[in-house]
Amino acid sequence: MKTLTYILLLSTLSFAHAQHDHSHEPSEAVVKLPDAKDQIEWPLLAKLDLKTKSADKALIERLKNPLTLNGFAIPLDFDKKIVDTFLFVPFVPTCMHVPPPAENQLIHVMTNKPIKVNDLMYPLQISGSIELDLKQSNDVYFNMKASNIKVAR
Repeated sequence: MKTLTYILLLSTLSFAHAQHDHSHEPSEAVVKLPDAKDQIEWPLLAKLDLKTKSADKALIERLKNPLTLNGFAIPLDFDKKIVDTFLFVPFVPTCMHVPPPAENQLIHVMTNKPIKVNDLMYPLQISGSIELDLKQSNDVYFNMKASNIKVAR
């Protein structure tokens, strides 16, 4: 299943890259989203040990409350330029030659309301509850129901 996840991720990256005009795309250095009071950083999610599939106590405690995280979206399924399910990653997925992030750096996000596909090329700030599911069979251990999404432009 891990191979299937990576194939899906890479094919989505290729499609998004081919469909998007990069001449006006913001860079990470130019666009910065303001920190939120419940903000976490991606290294906290890396405290999920992929070999033992055990999570650090700090990670488990932090996931008990809603949180906010900055990153980039990779649409999984979209219809008429809107999406309500995507993978959330820490870096810009610009090229299929960039290896996908580790499983502890992927979040499967479902939104309360669909967002425009065009907005997904920009950094996002997502708030909501993250659930850790170590029994997942699709190699994405974090699931999030997003309650708020801000797009940086």
